[in-house]
Amino acid sequence: MVDDEIERARERAAAQGWPVARVLAELEHVDTIDSQARAKWAKEREVLVPGLLRAVKEREGRAKLKGAVLLLHLGESVGTDAIVELLRDGGEDMRVETLVELTILPCAPRGASLWPTLDKPVAMDADRLWDGLAPLLVDPTSRVGKLALDVATRFPSELARDVLAGFLGHPSAAVRLEVAKWRAARGEDEGALAAVEEVLLAEPGDFHLRYDALAVLDDYAEADRPPGSAARARRA
Repeated sequence: MVDDEIERARERAAAQGWPVARVLAELEHVDTIDSQARAKWAKEREVLVPGLLRAVKEREGRAKLKGAVLLLHLGESVGTDAIVELLRDGGEDMRVETLVELTILPCAPRGASLWPTLDKPVAMDADRLWDGLAPLLVDPTSRVGKLALDVATRFPSELARDVLAGFLGHPSAAVRLEVAKWRAARGEDEGALAAVEEVLLAEPGDFHLRYDALAVLDDYAEADRPPGSAARARRA
């Protein structure tokens, strides 16, 4: 359903174009994934940003979400405030949609466990975002909790450190591995490697969990290599 909506949005954009006035009028239909469109809008930021700031205050739901995402792409961390509002005050479906959107936003490199991106990381205020994520992590195995944990490790805040570290003792191996990825990206152990070892030694073992565990080990290996050595090894 989401893929179909994105495709329709791209078809509309290709057929009619998306000048700033139309972006602001039809925010809920804007394709925020299209990097070429974002590059075009960045050249018109002096007009677009004030309109987006008004929109995230006055609009609701998907329009508010799209406006916030565009602000973040344009280097305006104030978009985080609208994201937090949606996480706090939106219904279940809106929370899920917001979290899914956050899982695909470009963030700072997080090791081998995260696919590389050519996009510039968005201007997310990680500390402010944590205010919206923390209440959603009561159960990190729930639909919302899983997404919130993913986002919390993609945009890590020092405020989240104790909560995330506590999940290394969670009964769910998937939760422990997600936190181990976060630890690996920081070059820390503090129980993360033990969580990885437990998954790898489990019998009969879960293929997907074992794959994730090996990715975490790759992250630790990358952290021990001199800058640029991984790229040279791949070219060789």
